[in-house]
Amino acid sequence: MTSENFLEKTNKELLKTKQKKFKLKGSDDNIFDPNTLNEEHKIAAKTILDIFKNCNNSETFKILVEETFKLKDETIVDAANNPLVKIIHDNGYNLSVQGYVTERENNKTIKYPIISYIADVRHFEKVYRNILHNMKEFFKKNPEALK
Repeated sequence: MTSENFLEKTNKELLKTKQKKFKLKGSDDNIFDPNTLNEEHKIAAKTILDIFKNCNNSETFKILVEETFKLKDETIVDAANNPLVKIIHDNGYNLSVQGYVTERENNKTIKYPIISYIADVRHFEKVYRNILHNMKEFFKKNPEALK
């Protein structure tokens, strides 16, 4: 028997034999080995269960999980782009961002800054007068905006 015939016969025999099911390492049905989960993983799982307990429908559950674990992009509004914040800074005063209010608009998560501006009444008056002056100048240059 030639080596060619031997290989052909061997290949045919191998194709007839029952082979073990091939699985890639780590492709098990359960992607997590419970023995390797750390405390942070367990806290995340408990958080998901708590969210599930408090939801009345699957869409709310989905949104809350995505927001809690930041699975979707979120837009954070920059306080520095706010006209009032700009006027406060232009007058030489500072403010601070204390946190954010999270809103869902058109299936997107938007975070609006909560700002804190602490000053005595004279500083507030100076900013207020600056706002009035800016409005007056705007309407002088754009009288059609009054209509």
